[in-house]
Parts: sequence; structure tokens; C-alpha cells
Amino acid sequence: MSTLPTVTSLVRRPLILIPAIIIVGGFSWYFFSSRGGGSGAEIIAVRRGSVIQEVTVTGKTKAAQSVNLAFERSGRIGRASYGVGAIVEAGAAIVILDQSELAAELSEAEADVAAKEAALAEAQHGTRPEKIRIDEIKVENAKTSVRDALANFADKINDAYTRADDAIRNRVDQFISNPRSANPQLTFSTDPATELAFESGRMRIEAALNDWKAAIGDPRKTPSDAVPQSRATLDAVKSFLDTAASAVNALGASSALAQTTIDGYRSDVSTARANVNTALASITAAEEKLRTAESSLAVLENELALDRAGSTPEAIAAREADLEKAKAAVALARAQLEKTVLRAPFAGLITKQDAKPGEIVGANVSLVSLISRDRLEIEANVPEVDIGKVAVGNPTAITLDALPGERFTGKVIAVEPGETIVDGVVNYKIRAMLNETDSRQKPGLTANLEIETLRKADVLVLPQYAIIENDQGTFVRKRTNGTAVEVPVAIGVRSNDGAVEIVSGLREGDTVENVGAKTTSK
Repeated sequence: MSTLPTVTSLVRRPLILIPAIIIVGGFSWYFFSSRGGGSGAEIIAVRRGSVIQEVTVTGKTKAAQSVNLAFERSGRIGRASYGVGAIVEAGAAIVILDQSELAAELSEAEADVAAKEAALAEAQHGTRPEKIRIDEIKVENAKTSVRDALANFADKINDAYTRADDAIRNRVDQFISNPRSANPQLTFSTDPATELAFESGRMRIEAALNDWKAAIGDPRKTPSDAVPQSRATLDAVKSFLDTAASAVNALGASSALAQTTIDGYRSDVSTARANVNTALASITAAEEKLRTAESSLAVLENELALDRAGSTPEAIAAREADLEKAKAAVALARAQLEKTVLRAPFAGLITKQDAKPGEIVGANVSLVSLISRDRLEIEANVPEVDIGKVAVGNPTAITLDALPGERFTGKVIAVEPGETIVDGVVNYKIRAMLNETDSRQKPGLTANLEIETLRKADVLVLPQYAIIENDQGTFVRKRTNGTAVEVPVAIGVRSNDGAVEIVSGLREGDTVENVGAKTTSK
């Protein structure tokens, strides 16, 4: 028996079919109209919303403050109070050099201040006769020191002449014939240039030695008067001996000149040169000793004159100046003492400490490294194409590779004006500060920054995939009365999430087709 329904049976069930037809037809109309009236394109409405422009870069976390500490002077480590990993407060003494010598100098300077204060008080009350007598004795002693220094100076000049005379007329003249004549001759052969320089030099030295001896014996001249001529003659003798050394050092043994004779010449010339150098040094030392004695005498004579003059305003002012100078010496000694201490310039964590008690360390050698323990900074490089968008104060979303799945916030705190070349590409360095503190955050972690450079609210927005960009411009396929029409639009900010600001060409509520992809057709 057939199971197909007859027309009569269908007609008998109108109340069932009619509602079903209406439902299916309505669903079909809704489906095709929402898909673009059968065109297959998704319809998107222009709406109002926000667009956010972001720059994404990667950087490294670093301490907001870090410093390497070194001593300004060398010395022996006396004490190291903290080690690596220690947390210190600002001003804490981390490493201290041995202070015994500087402490003694400070005590001496403080004692000098006390002495100068007493001298000032004495000047203000007038000088006692006993003090004047003491000053007179000091002056007499200083005069004796000057006389001794003068006698020593004269002795050194005479000794210098004797050494120079011996060097030329005894040690060198043994291999010169007619040395004191106008025509001295070497007794051995050497190259013509050296021979000429040597023989002409010997004639000049003879005259210089004679003039020097006359100046030393002149009763009208003091030892100080003879110093310039003494130095000049010794320098000339020294130069002549250099020539003599060159001549004898070039000699070789022959039938006319035995090696022992040559060795004797060389030894005598070497001794002569050493004696002349000693004479020069002796004159310099004697001159300095005389100058010191004369200076000391002048100071003591002035002090005696001040004491004899009584408590004049000038005398009191001088004592006050001496006191201030002594106080400055105390301040200097304290400053030098403070330089033996490495102090923490800020509260932080010690990451390096290489100081060992008893070890000798040099100046400017980094011993301690300290980083701050407050919020970390992130240092990153921004390509030149994006740097114009970034500014101080930009809010930043931050993720750390070491803490996956967690997001932190921060802001840009610095944009360096100078470029940084990275792999041949121009970049600009920025620094961002984390807002949150977390014990898991450490310097040196890789950080990913999403820098919000611009935010626009309540603007017309479409997704990027609804926009056509080609060589003729920027367009959308706007739906008007069921028909798609390509209309030009002006766009503004592009958000990283794909939203694009529509500046002109559409109004809120307009619908456009989802074109799905960019085209480059002309």
C-alpha cells in the first residue's frame, strides 16, 4: 500500500502546514538578509568606540639606581662590614681602610688648632716678656742655622769644584797631550768628528774651570752668587765627559794600546761622571737647606717683631688667620679620613664585595656594587619609525618572560634624545618604570612592553578587515538599499587589535561589507 500522502490528505491538514511554511520562510529571509541579501558578504555596522595606538618593544629590567664604589686613595683594608647579598641603609659604612695614620694626622691638626687658639688669646691680652725672650732665642738659633747652611753651601761648591777638577785634569787628561794648552790632542785615534768635538771641548772646559775657581775665591761673592756659574760649569763638564765616554768606549785593543789601559780609561771616565752627578745633587741639596733656613729665620723674625709690637689689630688679625688655617687643616684631615670609608649612597642591596681585610687596594678600583631595592626600571630600544609616537608618561602594559601569564603596569619615564645603533639600525633608548613591586622581579629579566601612545574615545570605528586599500585610495563597500557601493573613506588611528578610526566618509549606523582582505588591484 502506498505511503505517499495524497492531495486530499494535505488539504485536510492546513493548520499544520501553514505555520511551518511561515517559519521556514521567515528564517530564510532573516538568514539571507543578514548575509548581505544573498551576496555572501558579512554586514558590519559603523559604531562608536575607542581606538588605542600602541608601540610594542622588548627590553631588560634593571635597578632604578646602581653604583660601583671605589676608594679615592690607596690603602690597606681595615674592615669589611657587609658581604654580597646584604641589605644596607643609606650612609652605611660598607668597607673601611686602615685609619691609624690619618687619625694621627687629625689629632695633630686638632692640637695645632688648640695651640693657635691659645696664641690668639695671648695676642688679644698682649705678649708677656717671657714669650718675647723665647722668640729672641728662636731667632738666634735660626740665624745660627742660616750661618751653618751658608758654610755648608760654600763647602759643597768647593767640593763640586774639586770633583770637576779631578774629573778633567786627573781622570781625562791622562789620555790627552798638552791638555791645558790651546792645542790639546788625544793620544789615541778615533773618528774625526769625535776627536774634533773632544779637543775643542777640552779647551772650553779649561777656561770654564779657571773662571769658576776665580769666582769661588772672590771675597765679594756669597755662595749663592756662585750657584749659576757652578751649575753652568758642572753641566759643561758633564757634557764633555759624555763625549769622553763615547771616545773611550769605542776603543779596541791594539799593539799601541793595551786592553788593560783601555779598561782603566773607561773606569776613570765612569768615576768622573758619577762624581760630577754627585756634585750637582749636593749643590741642589745645600741650596734647598739654605733656603729653608733663611725662610724659617724670616718667619721667626716676623713673629718676634709682632710680639714686640704688642697686641695691635694687625697682630690679632694674623693670629686669627693662623687659627683659620689650622681649622682648615683639621677639616682637610677629616675629609681625608672620610675618604677611607666606602658608604652606601642610598639604601639598597650589595651585589659585589671584593674587599678583604688586610689587602692593599689601589685608588679608583671598583670594590663594591650596590643596587636599589625599590621599583625596577625597564630599558628598551624603540625603532626610529616608532619613536615619534612615544613620550614620557605613556602608560605601559608589561609582561615578564620569567612570570608567564602575569601582566604588570608602568609608564615611560625617559626618552633619550641621542640615537643608538643596534645591528646597523637606528634606535632610541627609553626607560619605563614598573608601578608594582614584586619580590620575584629581578634585574636582567626580559620584559615585553606595550606602550600606549595614543587613545581616542567616542570615534567612529570599523575593523581593519572591512576596509579596502589600493592604489586609488581607501574605500569601504557601503550597503545602501540592499546594494553594495564602494565609497572612499579617510582613516585615522589604527589600533593593535585591528580597530581603525573612520575620520570621514561614513556615519554611525552605516553598514558595510566585510571584504575580508586587502587588495592591490589598480
